[in-house]
Amino acid sequence: MVSVQGVDEPVVELLHRRASASAATGEWARAELDWLRVLAIAEETGDQRRFEATLPLLGATYQAWGRPHRTVDVLLELATARERDGDPVGHADALAAVGRTLTDALRPDAAIDYLGRAEKELAGLGDRAATDPAVAPLHASVLEELARAHVARGTINTARTLLRQALTLVVDLDEEAAERVRTRQAALPDARVEPAQRRAGSGRDRSCGDTRPS
Repeated sequence: MVSVQGVDEPVVELLHRRASASAATGEWARAELDWLRVLAIAEETGDQRRFEATLPLLGATYQAWGRPHRTVDVLLELATARERDGDPVGHADALAAVGRTLTDALRPDAAIDYLGRAEKELAGLGDRAATDPAVAPLHASVLEELARAHVARGTINTARTLLRQALTLVVDLDEEAAERVRTRQAALPDARVEPAQRRAGSGRDRSCGDTRPS
């Protein structure tokens, strides 16, 4: 346990800088220890802003360290904190980060679950989506990540549909993002018949309970 009584801001900043430096040089265990100290201080002192800002840094350290399961644990803690704060956009963003990590870890089914939850939360924001400029780009990004997970799963037609939806969200807002989506679309393999259909002779992916194409 880290004692936090009497800790002042310069000490926290020192820990932050030291953790960042350790992570930059691949000293993962040292970086982990200092991030955990910062988190302990933030939790003990009730500094929720610092707590939530530090969790992604610890998660990135675990990801670079090759420990995706620990990354997922940290990101789920972040998602819980943001949900508790009543921040649906931040909550969706954290869930999407979980999904992205799982896709990178070659677990597309689990990734699709978390990314799907993130997409559903963003799609349900209603009027806020029209007034908050951060929502549409994030929603498009989540759809892109969901498409990437479906490509990893082999359900290409669904990925194609998701990318069309993502492009619709950003085509009039962000030309760079729109071009990125078009590039992803162009890179999709031709998949008139999904892999599950070729194996089973139907549109049913028996291992995942998924019906394709969409």
